[in-house]
Amino acid sequence: MKILKLLYLGATFCLLPLVAASCSDAYDETSLPGQSAGAQVEKRQDMRIYVHYMPWFQTKDFSGEWGMHWTMANCNPDQVDADGKRQIASHFYPLIGPYDSSDPEVLDYHALLMKYAGIEGVLVDWYGSRSGAESTEALFDAMERAGLKLAIVYEDRNNLDGASSQDQKIKWGQDDMVYLYENFFKKPNYITIDGRPLLMCFGPIDICTETYRNAPTMWSEIFSPLVVRKMPPCFLALYGSSKNANDERNQNAAGEFTWVNVDNAAFLDNLKKHFDYYMASAYPGFRDYYREGGWGDSYSSVDYRDGQEFLDQLAVAEAKQVPMLQLVTWNDFGEGTQIEPTQEDGFKYLEMVQQFAQVQYDRAVLESIYRHYTLRVKYAGDTEVTRRLNEAYIAFATLNPERAEALMKGL
Repeated sequence: MKILKLLYLGATFCLLPLVAASCSDAYDETSLPGQSAGAQVEKRQDMRIYVHYMPWFQTKDFSGEWGMHWTMANCNPDQVDADGKRQIASHFYPLIGPYDSSDPEVLDYHALLMKYAGIEGVLVDWYGSRSGAESTEALFDAMERAGLKLAIVYEDRNNLDGASSQDQKIKWGQDDMVYLYENFFKKPNYITIDGRPLLMCFGPIDICTETYRNAPTMWSEIFSPLVVRKMPPCFLALYGSSKNANDERNQNAAGEFTWVNVDNAAFLDNLKKHFDYYMASAYPGFRDYYREGGWGDSYSSVDYRDGQEFLDQLAVAEAKQVPMLQLVTWNDFGEGTQIEPTQEDGFKYLEMVQQFAQVQYDRAVLESIYRHYTLRVKYAGDTEVTRRLNEAYIAFATLNPERAEALMKGL
């Protein structure tokens, strides 16, 4: 679990290997890497706005089974109530229902919503080169199709835990860095900071000074394949954790980022004082499902106050003039920090992001993107309509929502 009690409210990070499904020929017509990259939404330029993304959801229809993040220990999504809602491990229900993180149509829906909200890209949890990366790679492709960016959030506790020795931890870490270099860092839509690929870490936790006195040296060894390849990362650690990667001889962490912090303003003042690179956070609230879902005790909730908590967090980022902001999160339904549209809140949080990012769009285009997704699902077996909807996707991605609406008219 993501638990550092003095710093933030936790999140559980476990991932079952996801099974990628092949797309239909009709869908492949929308797989146009780079064609929409030049179509950028006009938005504020003084702050880079990203969103933290969970790639860990599985459905029976797509992956062959319901994944643990919909079920936890005791929920059964095959049970449907009188309102048509499946039993899932969350106090909130996605507007499109529970979905699979490898489903390209879901990912296109998410990417288009982000684009029209003024979000530049996703910061995605990644569980290492040994855990299966299909969902993350599918997400990367969807970001590229929509002209958005992506960066990796490394989970050293999940990626390196289980190694039989210190040397094996280093070797596993080096293997992960080589994998990231070859599959992500060199791509044009990977997020960079001053020319260096952004690599965040929810920690370091596994390789830390409490366990290894030479932890900073171990991190230097892990990053050595990137240094040799002349692509050292801009490495951001979780607030208070850069000491696990830095000492007098090793300066691996360039800065830190906040999470669900009680006093975000004070945290940001401290980061600005000590680092050239840092990232703020803004979250709508916190209400986990762990106790109800049989995953142990729950953590203290943060009241949503009908959206005011999120507005207050955005106001802190504005007042502190932060260079980078991480919205926490897009879709952690197990902890209730999602800003993705839900049946309970509709598009409320994305509308707040639109206003904060100073884009020209409003809820109307978000509703149009939602309708586009529902039509794709409805007409999945109709080749001609699917082709028309693929054209509508391209219209959305190239900032022509009027044409997209025209293509959907009458469906």
